[in-house]
Amino acid sequence: MNSSFSKKLGLILVVFFVCNGGLPYEGKAWGFFIHKKINSHAIFLLPPELMTLYKNNEFILKVYATKPDNRRYIDPKEGPRHFIDLDTYTSLDAGFIGLNYEAAKELYSQCVDESLDFGQDGILPWHCLLMMHQLTEAMKGGHLEDILRISGELGHYLSDAYVPLHTTQNYNGQRSGQRGIHGLWESTIPELEYQHYDCWIDEDLSFWENPLEELWSIILDSHNMLFSVFSAEYCVSEDATIPKYSYRYRQGRAHRTYSTAFCTRYSELCDNHIEQRYRQAVHTVASVWFTCWTNAGKPQFHNQVIPLNPPDKEELNHPSSCDHH
Repeated sequence: MNSSFSKKLGLILVVFFVCNGGLPYEGKAWGFFIHKKINSHAIFLLPPELMTLYKNNEFILKVYATKPDNRRYIDPKEGPRHFIDLDTYTSLDAGFIGLNYEAAKELYSQCVDESLDFGQDGILPWHCLLMMHQLTEAMKGGHLEDILRISGELGHYLSDAYVPLHTTQNYNGQRSGQRGIHGLWESTIPELEYQHYDCWIDEDLSFWENPLEELWSIILDSHNMLFSVFSAEYCVSEDATIPKYSYRYRQGRAHRTYSTAFCTRYSELCDNHIEQRYRQAVHTVASVWFTCWTNAGKPQFHNQVIPLNPPDKEELNHPSSCDHH
């Protein structure tokens, strides 16, 4: 390619980007890909009596792994179920940590103006607890469709608790000049590195004696990782030898995304904690399914399969882009 042609091509590309407002940034929440993987991976940690039902209906668990994110666009109550802004709650009163829903709601009413509704800063741990109760009741009643639906969606919320950026108001770096970090941490890097993850989890399932305590422990661990999440991004961004963005084509369109070199270095500076959180999420999802099943009296479901609706089959491979909690 001669230099004259290269210059013309470069000019055409610049004009294209300017006229089209630049290329859209592609980002996903603990991406659809990873949410499905977590639910699928968790199945293989279950005892045989429960694994059979879940493995036979794995496709349903994968569909419902992403339903909560789909609802965010049509249900105003959905968003707060995915996060809890600990920086907001603790700035009001450090006593929020560890509280159940009713106690937290009462404390909130004492700390803020009456015009503010409790829950706008997130209800993640309390919603997980509610869904655990719903799953236990569905298992007691033998309602297979409800069991699979709740199991799939509960896996989503539990996985969100393992994402540090689901515990802060600065969930996408919008307050620190690091916009896009949400998709970087929980979508771009996991999808890039998943093939290298150690997916063998040789650890017995945990029976949750105190679910609320377990949930708060997970969320606090996530929150305590925020410094490394943000500082690592800043350090790599300051390295002039590493290109931050690159462009790739998907479905006939060019998308701007973080470069492979940037992702690799970021993951290294985070001490590969994204893979660690993935593995922990898998273990937790399986442990919670197991806990609900145990609390329901360990009912036997045998080799039952629930048919998948045609629209849900399409959704198995449907991508979603977002940079929210």
